[in-house]
Amino acid sequence: MPHALGGLPIEAAAPQDPTHSMTHSMMPTSMTNQPTHCARAALMACVALLWASASGAEATRVAKVAPPSHSIAANAASEESASEPVEVVERLHAALIDMMKRSKDLDFAGRYAFIEPVIAESFDLEFMGSKSVGRHWTKLDPQKQAQWIDRFTKLTTSNYAGRFVEFDGEHFETIGQVPAQRSTQMVQTKLYVPSDQDVLLYYRLMETERGWRIIDILMKGTVSELALRRSEYSTLLKRDGYDKLTRAIDEKIEELSKGS
Repeated sequence: MPHALGGLPIEAAAPQDPTHSMTHSMMPTSMTNQPTHCARAALMACVALLWASASGAEATRVAKVAPPSHSIAANAASEESASEPVEVVERLHAALIDMMKRSKDLDFAGRYAFIEPVIAESFDLEFMGSKSVGRHWTKLDPQKQAQWIDRFTKLTTSNYAGRFVEFDGEHFETIGQVPAQRSTQMVQTKLYVPSDQDVLLYYRLMETERGWRIIDILMKGTVSELALRRSEYSTLLKRDGYDKLTRAIDEKIEELSKGS
């Protein structure tokens, strides 16, 4: 599935190692406008950063229903950072479902405030943001690096707040957890979509000083969102420069905020 940023089409690539060198890169396909159900599946990302959608999902383990999702977002930031990888992913899923079920009572600003602490506790946004621009990261001065991480974080959060606005009975299932490259863990999940094709979503997590954090989402278990973003952003940085890239990001954030 092609993805685009500022009119630049990017074809989905096989995942590369985000903790090392990547040939294509990054998360919830944020710069695309796709049909609701396909976009939602792609984001079940998302983030940030994974990652476009507008429906819902209900967090469950295999043969085990998740606890009630009330006050998920309010409590997420206070959860112990030592949570295991599966717990991090399931907490994200549960919060997304909770937000979508409340969508009739929440506008974009309300959804943004609701999901922001969960995104912060689930993703290593600084790591992902730095990898999303590839080798260009070291060429940015400290001020621009800080600005980029801020924009990257806002875009990732805006994607979830702007796309996940309905609940139609979808639900998540956690399939399992397996070791991945460079001491990371892969949490394998499936998004069940009523009247549509189910989607495999694999979350790659890295252990940080703050606990396990998501650093990539693999659509269909193979397509790295981190790799896609790096391909998009690196190309734009090389072709148009930092200022045009950040303007494109700002415009996308504005567009998402006006979506509801």
